[in-house]
Amino acid sequence: LKMSVPVLKRLGDVSVTVSADVVNVGYLPTHLTLRGLESKVVKPVIAHIELKNATLVDGKGRTDLGHMRGSYSLKGSAEARSGTARWTVKALGPGATVRVVFASDTGGTVRSKTIPLARSK
Repeated sequence: LKMSVPVLKRLGDVSVTVSADVVNVGYLPTHLTLRGLESKVVKPVIAHIELKNATLVDGKGRTDLGHMRGSYSLKGSAEARSGTARWTVKALGPGATVRVVFASDTGGTVRSKTIPLARSK
């Protein structure tokens, strides 16, 4: 998996929309085989957000993005090769930060840097 740099869009003094994209840059789909997809043995790609001194206003803390196809075109495989996760968070005070994580049993785990929610002065 490869993640874009998360984008923060300010909605006011303390609320921020956080979004990030992830793409399966591997050869195989995240479910590996059609049997893995059908049996649901292999878990899908999960997005979650880690908050420090902040709270989630909109979106789920953990979001199922489904399986993602790889560069190899496997008939009957997952169709999307990428996904996007979005959350709205509210800073609760100084030192508020967020970090975005995408995880896949087969594609690995990618984490963003810790991002401060406070405005730069």
